[in-house]
Amino acid sequence: MPLNGRSAPPPPQANAYSVAHIFPVHKWKALKQKGLKAPKLSETQGLSLFYHADEYLTKSVKLLQKCADPNSERWRIYSERVHRAQRLLLDSVQLIYQDMDDSVKSNRDYRRQLPPEDQRELEGGFSENILFAAQALSKGFRIRGIERFTSDLAEPARLLCATFETLRFVFRRRAMISAAPPHEDLTPIVKEFDTAWTAFERKICFCYFEIQYTGAPGKDDGTDMFQVLLSETILYALKQGYFALDQVESADPEVIIGLPRLALVAALTHMPECINITDSKSGFRWFRTKAHKLADAQAEISRWSQERLRRFERMLAQCDDLDTPAKSLQGEEKKGSATVLDDGATYIGSGPLSFETFYMCTGDTHTRGSSVSTTMSALSVVTALSGTTVASPTSISAPLLPSPTDSIPSTSKSDREMQRYYRLICSIADDLQSGPRAREFATVLGAVFSIHRC
Repeated sequence: MPLNGRSAPPPPQANAYSVAHIFPVHKWKALKQKGLKAPKLSETQGLSLFYHADEYLTKSVKLLQKCADPNSERWRIYSERVHRAQRLLLDSVQLIYQDMDDSVKSNRDYRRQLPPEDQRELEGGFSENILFAAQALSKGFRIRGIERFTSDLAEPARLLCATFETLRFVFRRRAMISAAPPHEDLTPIVKEFDTAWTAFERKICFCYFEIQYTGAPGKDDGTDMFQVLLSETILYALKQGYFALDQVESADPEVIIGLPRLALVAALTHMPECINITDSKSGFRWFRTKAHKLADAQAEISRWSQERLRRFERMLAQCDDLDTPAKSLQGEEKKGSATVLDDGATYIGSGPLSFETFYMCTGDTHTRGSSVSTTMSALSVVTALSGTTVASPTSISAPLLPSPTDSIPSTSKSDREMQRYYRLICSIADDLQSGPRAREFATVLGAVFSIHRC
């Protein structure tokens, strides 16, 4: 979206459905299942304002998505309401951000090189125009006038959108626990969001005005996007019920082991635009030597039904035994919204203030893994997270999973295929924990958990 309110409509072929779905909608089931309650609206508490602004945004987006004609007056009214709601949400983020220590805030000196009117547009907070531009780019739209920069902007746009959605989750959770300051516990996610914001804002300003800062926009090596993939996978796993919120908050070793496995499947299936892991030349460097195997897995898994894919993801997330596919496929019973397996395990697949007035005015931890080295590496990641205490690896008595080379009971051809890809994904993902990338991966994983532990 251009600065200073200048119009930048999506491509002519865009329809009402695609434009409306630029804006994400969340049900936040993980927070509701936690039994947390909405905070009362308070002018003096930034997190309270954020929560109710976020609720207002969700309602506004739902109304827009029900409108079929983008040329109607109704569409115009609902569209303006969504943009107003996003501005209010960003204003509430600014209220919390402005009280943070300066060491948390990213440098914005590049703004001095912008035209005066655009400097004014960006001063004093987070511009909704910038956010909307990132949202549109992340959904595959191009921005008129700077189409040739689309490929350069796409990656930082996705990074900004992903960190913004994580910030929404973390801020909502904190508001539902306590909306009262201080907000030092929110520092990791605020810093992550601000870094992503300024990176995208700076690049899009360069694209509009072709200003030389320290060089033209360029792409990093993909590590940031893999971190985004891990963060997005956590939110996905919470939504699907693969992980419990308290497991994520405590950096449960089961999550540490299961998360990279799920992330690889996510990169192959429902989030392939986030990062490329199937190209041996241009893909993410961590997986280039395994790219051909991952491409083969992608081709096979893409043919699976949603039910079969969810079952496979559940196995990876919960580190199930390698003969679980046979159990799951042959002995599964449905009971309500839960899935009960043979072994009994259950998976749960300014006046009187109202928000309208406000916006008008302004379990036990078990350590399991595919190998001892993987488990110890996972524990080292947990230990590295500040404020987290875990037992020594030698005191862990929970049984480990069989290694991928252990024998497996004879099953059907379909089950053997699932077992084959289970082994493949586990082998590649677990190598991040104990192989040559272990130290680098631990840093990335630690950053992800520091955000979700806010």
